Amino acid sequence: METLERLVRVTPQADERVRLGKRIARLRHAQLRDGEGAAAALEQVLALAPQDAEAWAHLREVHTEGRRWEQLGQAFASEAEHVEERPLQ
Repeated sequence: METLERLVRVTPQADERVRLGKRIARLRHAQLRDGEGAAAALEQVLALAPQDAEAWAHLREVHTEGRRWEQLGQAFASEAEHVEERPLQ
């Protein structure tokens, strides 16, 4: 995990930092059961890519599973500000 986090800090390409940040979030969430760490990684991803629907969905999932309702509400509000309207499917 430390190696991935170090790579995020030193990688100059934003798209690569986003990819690495999502990987860190998945590992923290699924394998380490570290919801707060996963949420922090996803917030860093979203600072770089605020329209990343996959990252928003994962952040909502992390907050829901952790029963962090206030943070979930904040995530919905932030997402609404940053993500373009998508058609319903």
